[in-house]
Amino acid sequence: MLNGLKIAPARVGWIGPLSLSLILKTFLAFQDTVVNSDGVVYIEAARMIAEGHFSQSLVLYPMPAYPLLIAVVHMVVPDWMLAAKLLSLFAAAAVTIPIYWLTAFLFDRRAAFYAAMAVALLPSLNDIAPDVIRDPWFLLLSCGSVYWMVKACASERIGGVLSAFVIAGAALLFRIEAISLFLVYFLYLAGLTLFAKAQRRFARKALLFLMVPALIGMVGLVGVGATAEGTDRIDQLRAFARSLLSGRFLARYHDVYTQLKESEKLSPGTSGELFKLARHYMPLLYVIGMLEAFFGALFWPYAAPLWGARRSLFVKGMPLLILMILFHSLLVLLYFLHIDYLSSRYLLFCALLAMPMVGLGVAVLADTCKRVRWRKTCLAVMVFVFLVFPLYRSIHRGVGEDKAIAMAGKWLSGEPELRAVGWAINDLRYYLYAGKPFDYLKEKDEALAIGRLSVRKDYGALEDMARQSGKDVIILRDSKRDSVRGSGFNVFRIVKQIESPQSIITIYANSRLLKNASGQSEGSSD
Repeated sequence: MLNGLKIAPARVGWIGPLSLSLILKTFLAFQDTVVNSDGVVYIEAARMIAEGHFSQSLVLYPMPAYPLLIAVVHMVVPDWMLAAKLLSLFAAAAVTIPIYWLTAFLFDRRAAFYAAMAVALLPSLNDIAPDVIRDPWFLLLSCGSVYWMVKACASERIGGVLSAFVIAGAALLFRIEAISLFLVYFLYLAGLTLFAKAQRRFARKALLFLMVPALIGMVGLVGVGATAEGTDRIDQLRAFARSLLSGRFLARYHDVYTQLKESEKLSPGTSGELFKLARHYMPLLYVIGMLEAFFGALFWPYAAPLWGARRSLFVKGMPLLILMILFHSLLVLLYFLHIDYLSSRYLLFCALLAMPMVGLGVAVLADTCKRVRWRKTCLAVMVFVFLVFPLYRSIHRGVGEDKAIAMAGKWLSGEPELRAVGWAINDLRYYLYAGKPFDYLKEKDEALAIGRLSVRKDYGALEDMARQSGKDVIILRDSKRDSVRGSGFNVFRIVKQIESPQSIITIYANSRLLKNASGQSEGSSD
């Protein structure tokens, strides 16, 4: 079957999948009108860079590559949020290119086309494409680095290995997880030195050649003080490494284990067997959680073509790809054990590296459908499952975004009396959409505290905090089920409520401002 695919007549390039990806992600970007909460810090750091306050930007956010890119794009696109979104969606769309060429190198261009189409329609990637987030650039550069490394090792080109390391270094500027690229590359080259007689000379030469830039990079980091506490994420990486070596990274795991053991006493039965089983099989549950997160990032229907391409594991170049997936998954698993939290976004890089096998599997399934009796029905099912369904999921996620924060910010921007005073808020994005300057480092902790008080419905403490900090306006966002109605507020009264299908934003002002505020009647809404 694989040999048949090598001479497949399909020769459609990467332009089609890239164009589809750009169109889809642009559509989603304009549907997703509210910036993700993490985007606030990136945009504020970029604004400081644009104003020439680079050191202050590093204090605000210690990895400057992404804010710097936003600041550069802002020179052409005046709107900060639009500039950041365009940057993210371009990188997310461009991921189709390295996946296409990686698949074409491993298999053929027909499989590459299917793999690139799968990436273009991938719901988990489309979900983050409109966000102001570092991940798309990390994914683009990391996938590009893996492509160059696979190609360089297969063709035994030292220059290609160096290119892979340089691109991996660029990915490291966006997310510290890119350290896995360097570790896997060194492990793979060391493995070739020990076990691959035909490539032993190349691997040794590559390792020696890479020692020089590796040492220069380490000395450079120390020399400029980049490993000092608070200037970048290297200190966090060192702290995590120390916790791994000491075993302290399992502290949260032991806490959960102890809680399950104590919960056996609370069981309605006499034995507490379910809690006991959960405690005994915790490692297995963590692995199951990892698999669930991986297939959530991959998109579950793609599991079928992935299984169909299982024989491709022995194709030249695949061992490096498999090693990268396993090693990165191991790092995510360790982090999962460390903090007891897992998002499918953490395994999106692994899902993208699996796309060459998905592309090959789709080609295998398509050939199989051509040979069965119900050929047209089979192909129609494939079109629905691998084209229509992921497209629907991507669009459905984007169209359903909550726009309440943008609506509130727009209303507040037209209220000079309210905009001029201090705000006590549980979400910093109001500042962005109202165009109100603010001190991120100062306001961040207060917003978290207000959010906790709002969840507990502790209106008295919330009002006291606002008054003590000199804030004349309180802005709270809640789901419709848990919306705050102002009970417990003595001085603050509702001046505006803005509703969306998902939530209600309530804007309060103290009595001094009520007579000047527009739309002051309680219960007014959009």
